[in-house]
Amino acid sequence: MLKTTRRVNSPGIQRTIIQKEGEQAASPGETKSDDPKTLAINHLKANPGTNKAYAEWILKAKDLEFVTFCYASPQINLDAIIKGEKIGKVDSSKAEIIPALNLIHTLASKRIQKWIDKGGDKPLLNVSSIIRPEGQGLHTSGRAVDITGFDFASEKSANDIIEVLDSLEKGTYEIGLPFQGPFFDLAEKITTEDLQKLVSEKQKSDKEAEVIELDGRLILRFPGYYKVRYDGTDSPCELKNAKQRDYKGPAYNRLKNADLVRKIEQMEKNGFTLTIIPDNNGHIHVGKST
Repeated sequence: MLKTTRRVNSPGIQRTIIQKEGEQAASPGETKSDDPKTLAINHLKANPGTNKAYAEWILKAKDLEFVTFCYASPQINLDAIIKGEKIGKVDSSKAEIIPALNLIHTLASKRIQKWIDKGGDKPLLNVSSIIRPEGQGLHTSGRAVDITGFDFASEKSANDIIEVLDSLEKGTYEIGLPFQGPFFDLAEKITTEDLQKLVSEKQKSDKEAEVIELDGRLILRFPGYYKVRYDGTDSPCELKNAKQRDYKGPAYNRLKNADLVRKIEQMEKNGFTLTIIPDNNGHIHVGKST
């Protein structure tokens, strides 16, 4: 491997630095070091300004053991972004920063800073999903990321999610939380199949009655709980086909952990706009709405 030699002169000191070919020299104010804390500090100083730079920053954070992927798709997404490829509807060659990249950068940076300040085990950001195909909500447009790695069945995981919320910059977000532990009660979940059964039973007893009471029942990815009205032509299999939804309250009111409810309410008072939705188990969904 080729090497270049640089002479560095300072008062009373003359030394030679051997730099391997392809190795990035330390930038002004940055100290080249293999010390983990120094590497973390230097990484936080990086200021990515393109989609390619953001993807490289995230992969470097992975090398530094602050980010990990539980599935292959995040790595595939980031490799494609570095190449400037189009992923479904997301064109990574454009100047506009893909919001999901900014989300990961923000969440990972908070963890890195926490470790620099407090030490201990490195707080991993476990990314399970970034960009998805058509029909996957904010993921399709590259505006959402799914985070896993928490013990969602334990009461402690409410504090983990509060920490995630604390990491967010002020803005408009869609937050998906599971039917597990201190979050939504599985007993309050109603599936589309359950809804079909309710409608069928209602129609058997009174064909004219098209009002289904869902007070306190939660449907996947809907931000509230409702009383639902159907007309005779719509399919009753999904709430989106309802003729009318009488809004009864926000879904987050049904969360079991009071501290998390208070945190959401406080964030909204502080200028955040949050849409909290019941979601699949085993992850928190964080989407940056337009």
